[in-house]
Amino acid sequence: MAALRYPNDHILEPLIHSDARATANTTSRNDEHSWEQVFGKMVAEKRTILLFALAFCIGWADVLCAIRFFAFATMMTGNSIYLAQSVAGHCWYDSTVYITVIFLFFSGMGTYRAIEALMHKYLPHSRLGPATALGPLVVFCFIAADVTYYTIDKQLDIDLHCGKQVKKGFLGVFFVAHAAGAINGLSARVHKVTTNAVTGHILTLASVTFDLVQARITGLPFATEDKKTLITSLGVSLSLLSGIAIGTASDEELEMSSWNGVFQPAWTILGIAFAVVLWLHDYLQLGGWTPKLSNINVQDRGTNSDYSRGTMDGD
Repeated sequence: MAALRYPNDHILEPLIHSDARATANTTSRNDEHSWEQVFGKMVAEKRTILLFALAFCIGWADVLCAIRFFAFATMMTGNSIYLAQSVAGHCWYDSTVYITVIFLFFSGMGTYRAIEALMHKYLPHSRLGPATALGPLVVFCFIAADVTYYTIDKQLDIDLHCGKQVKKGFLGVFFVAHAAGAINGLSARVHKVTTNAVTGHILTLASVTFDLVQARITGLPFATEDKKTLITSLGVSLSLLSGIAIGTASDEELEMSSWNGVFQPAWTILGIAFAVVLWLHDYLQLGGWTPKLSNINVQDRGTNSDYSRGTMDGD
């Protein structure tokens, strides 16, 4: 049997739908969290602070690369451009150098994944995860960068024929590139965010800012997830730039590029800082590592705990 319709239904329906949309918008607006709530929750989770700490250390590493080396070891865009120039100019020695730097950065992700896989296989019950295990490798690579800078590099007479010229250090960039690849691999897998450049974050900020302005004009709510995205990209960018600024100021005071003064373990100190940040990922259970617990431990901790469900914060 067909539904009964009244003569004024065509007038009432738009009003009913308009009221429904207004109610939905009001409900949606009430469900949205304020900027203070979103930022407070992100800081309370501590994951955001660790992400910003990684970005800060990466920024400082960029400064040391610019001061001591002929290339950046934390990002590969510039190296890829110089590689293309070297190939086009038939500078095969230069090409080999840049290919090596890029490969070591590339293999850094493989190193982190290998550490992760080995720990899952042989140390599944460990309270500390791959992030902590990566720390000693980073410290070793950064110590090697310091040692080679003050010993072997002083005696080398190496020059590239195309693109940038080698003014100071040479060998250390290879050690740092591998460590940086592993660190950025962890950042990409755990935080789902890259911390070694601001280009992508600037584009993200531009896009989300447009959404924010559009929301203000139309009166629609600005989604909580968009607020998180904006805070994350802005925080990573500012942390990276802060690391660069402070690293530059430190060099002006300490002259870390000089070979005439005392031995300055700048890379070693930075490596220790990285190791601490990496360890905090596991200590705060934010490194994506979930140790397998025995049945006895699960029973002892109770059936309602996070351990008994096999989950931890950050998963």
